[in-house]
Amino acid sequence: MVLGRAARAIDVDARSATAWFEDSLRIFREIDQADGIGWMLGCLADEQLKAGDLEGAASRATEAFDLGTRSGMLGVSAVSRRVLAMVAAIRGQHTDAERLFEEAAAAHEQAGDRWQLALMLTLLAQLAFDRGDDARALAPLRRALGLARDSGSGERMICAVELAAHVLQHRGRAPEAATLVGAVEEVHLRLPLTSEQLLRRRPLITQVVSGTGFTPLASLVRAELDEHRVAGRSLSLERAADLALRVLDEELALAANSAGKGSEAPGTRRPP
Repeated sequence: MVLGRAARAIDVDARSATAWFEDSLRIFREIDQADGIGWMLGCLADEQLKAGDLEGAASRATEAFDLGTRSGMLGVSAVSRRVLAMVAAIRGQHTDAERLFEEAAAAHEQAGDRWQLALMLTLLAQLAFDRGDDARALAPLRRALGLARDSGSGERMICAVELAAHVLQHRGRAPEAATLVGAVEEVHLRLPLTSEQLLRRRPLITQVVSGTGFTPLASLVRAELDEHRVAGRSLSLERAADLALRVLDEELALAANSAGKGSEAPGTRRPP
C-alpha cells in the first residue's frame, strides 16, 4: 500500500501505483482485513479515474462505498463518494455529482478530517463554477479556503486561491483576480518540484471542470492589470489566501444582497 502511494510520485521498481495497489488488495482480501480492502478499492478507483476508465472507477468506488457503509468506515465511504461524484460530473450528471460531493463533505466533517473536507468543498465550488453559477461557488470556496488557511496546507491553499482567481475574474473583480494570479504564479516559479507534483495529482480535480487552471486564467489578465499581477508575486501564499478570503466575503455579501432584491438570477455571471 505504501509503495503504491509512493509510486504516484516517484519510480518504485518500475511498477505502477495500480500494480502495487492490486497486490495490496489481494493480500488484504486473503486476510479479510476490511479496512485495508476498503482503502485499496478507493485507491484503485482513483487510479482508474485518472486513466479515464470511468466504468472501472465507478465499479471499484461502489464496492468501496458498500463496504465502508456496512463496516462504519467513514473515510472509505467519503473517498468512494468523491470518486463517484467525479465520475458523475465528467458524465454531465451534475445534480448527482453535487449530492455526492455534499455527502462526502459531510462524512469527512463527521470524521473530523478537515484536510479532505477542504478538498470536497473546493470540488463543490468548481462544479458550480463549471455550471456557470459563480454565486453558488462562493460559499463552499470561502469555507474551503478558510480551512486550508487555518491548517496551513499549501496544497489546499494554492488550489483554492487559484479557483478564487477564476471565480473573482468572472465576478468582475479583475484587479484582485490579477493579484491572485501573480501569487499563484510565484508559487509555481519558486517551487517547481512541488508544483509539478501538484499538477500530477490535479487531474482528479480538474477533470470535473472545463477551462479552469492557472495558465488559462493568466492569459485573461489584461495588460493594464499587470501591475496587480506583479504585486501579487510579492505576496506569500498565506497573504494571498487572506486577500481571497476578504474579497470572497465581500462577494458573498453582494450576492446575498442581490438575492434579497431579486436582481441577480441564479446561475448568472456578472461580466468582468
